[in-house]
Amino acid sequence: MNTIKINQLFSRAQKEAFKNLLLEADPCWEVVCKYLEGDMYVLLYHEIPVAEAVILFRKDFAMYELKNIAVISKFRSKGLAKTLITRLQALYHSKSATMCVGTCTLSKSAQQLYLSCGFSPWFIEKDFFVKNYPLPIFEENGEQCIDMIYMQCNL
Repeated sequence: MNTIKINQLFSRAQKEAFKNLLLEADPCWEVVCKYLEGDMYVLLYHEIPVAEAVILFRKDFAMYELKNIAVISKFRSKGLAKTLITRLQALYHSKSATMCVGTCTLSKSAQQLYLSCGFSPWFIEKDFFVKNYPLPIFEENGEQCIDMIYMQCNL
């Protein structure tokens, strides 16, 4: 029995039902709303929705970007984020040669996850979080997010 499935969400209402989980990965709802028109997927683990991801085509990069990925806290450390990412990479393989993802330069655990999924460092956008968010964003260790590191992978 396959215990993991991925479903695509289509309506705005379906996507907004995951608002709390979306906000775990991106704490500003106004920013999240800007990319919610992208493709959104939910990972079901034993039929329970436990993770989500949003993918958006970036014309300026000419590739798809993984914009938001989050796993419900009690289901973390089970490899579900990696499973979701690798399945989405396979799904988007026919649509694009590459995919990218951005995270705070201080977020070493996120960077490790993306490295394990085949992403490699691409470039750093200085002051990204300061310029694009109305309030400061902090990592779990209390350090303020300033710069965004973009990583990319071949699909």
